[in-house]
Amino acid sequence: MTMTASAIRCPVVRGRQSAARSTVASVTGAVPGSTGLAAAHDGEPQLKIARSSAEPFVGREEARAELQSALAAARAGHPQVVIVEGQAGIGKTTLVQRFLDDHRDVHLQRANGEQWEALVPFGVADQLFRTVGQAGTSVYAARDNVLPVEEPVSVGSRLLMLWGEFEDDEPVITVLDDAQWADLDSLRAILFAIRRVVAERVLVLLVVRSEDMQRIPDGFRRLGDGPSGRIVELEPLDVTEVQALTEGLGVKALPPSVVRLLQEHTEGNPLYIRAILEETPEGDWSTWKSALPAPAAFRRQVHRRLEACPLPGRQLVEAAAVLGLHTTLATAAAVAGVSESLTALDWALRSSLLAAVGSGDGVVGIEFPHPLIRAAVRQQLSP
Repeated sequence: MTMTASAIRCPVVRGRQSAARSTVASVTGAVPGSTGLAAAHDGEPQLKIARSSAEPFVGREEARAELQSALAAARAGHPQVVIVEGQAGIGKTTLVQRFLDDHRDVHLQRANGEQWEALVPFGVADQLFRTVGQAGTSVYAARDNVLPVEEPVSVGSRLLMLWGEFEDDEPVITVLDDAQWADLDSLRAILFAIRRVVAERVLVLLVVRSEDMQRIPDGFRRLGDGPSGRIVELEPLDVTEVQALTEGLGVKALPPSVVRLLQEHTEGNPLYIRAILEETPEGDWSTWKSALPAPAAFRRQVHRRLEACPLPGRQLVEAAAVLGLHTTLATAAAVAGVSESLTALDWALRSSLLAAVGSGDGVVGIEFPHPLIRAAVRQQLSP
């Protein structure tokens, strides 16, 4: 049987998606297996900022309301599936944690995907069982007593039984963060269990990077789009929210022009905003700025990609960085002194440092997929 809860279907909260976000994620090592020198391949740490519950949390009212509504429906016996998606660093995990902090009267199962364990069978399922005091051996016993093709069914049945045991007194919230890196066997087991709940008080939250949604079985997307599902996509912070975040982080009275520049420069990504604020001396914010730097970890990743790019491609990228976020291939090639412009562009595209933009008049335009990539390239140029 499938989920047939009678809860009214809730609107999907969606945001803007673009190839640029996928590209910038690959530059910072967010996409395992991407070409070039991403963090997953060159040992460079990904951009991470330490957080605490005392840090400011701005905006997200609509997303928080969706999570509250989903839990209310689950409490009433209408099991729910919520997919929280957004680009790396946009605040998905923080949103879910703040939601969980407000609801202690639940049974919480929690697991995190890890790209290095994506090939470990039932690694995520094992985490889910252990968080509620179930020995991991029960997962592997269920797995080992059946044929390989039946393994997700057996483990999923054990998960379904566990939900039934716990939801009698309090609802169950099962959270899978970084679901794009979960092993496929666990995802199939979870999907098997979700599709068989009917009136159990269960809320399943999957936290996924938008650029990696294709790594999740299609069944989750269908459930998220269904009558007992919701898809919540986090938008970038707007200028007002960036102002609130900077003040909450202790940087007071930024001029509106600087706040606007910071929002455009980071495309409203809280992770990048925090990194730039932490790396910029407080006194520097009192002076007028026409440009902002890229975070150090981001800059190192871009520089590694740039160094790996053959010389014509590197020269084209550097010339484009001088000219602006957008220019034409012909102009950048002329400034760079590159004769084989299409070959140079091909190298830049392969390195995810530039994107090509067509036009109706046949002029080939080029642009940086994210303002931070241009900033990182400009910072390494000699004055």
